[in-house]
Amino acid sequence: MHCTKPKSREKALILIRHEQSGRPYIEVYGESTLDCRIVTVPHVDTTRGEIVAEELVEHSLPVIYRDLLWPGKLRAQGVVALQRPSDVVDRYHRLQILRALDALERRLTTPRRRRPRRAR
Repeated sequence: MHCTKPKSREKALILIRHEQSGRPYIEVYGESTLDCRIVTVPHVDTTRGEIVAEELVEHSLPVIYRDLLWPGKLRAQGVVALQRPSDVVDRYHRLQILRALDALERRLTTPRRRRPRRAR
């Protein structure tokens, strides 16, 4: 019987920093075998403009990247937002409150063990 080792997935870390101006600055981390391309889609305000902007990006990509621009190839997405130290502290406090509420709920909903009665 021949066992094949599962193919490991190539990993990448995409880090978004904000410049002093607030504009996002993107850094991509990965092994030297990782081939990356960062592309900016032009900003538009209409549905037709979005279609044209996506077509422009598609046609300006090198051929080897075009097969990646399909919904089934999307691996992650998110919104880029400026994150301040106060936002991190606020998130930490909200998580602490949620943990405390979870602990309280468990304490109130877990049945107590009955103590055996003492013989008189």
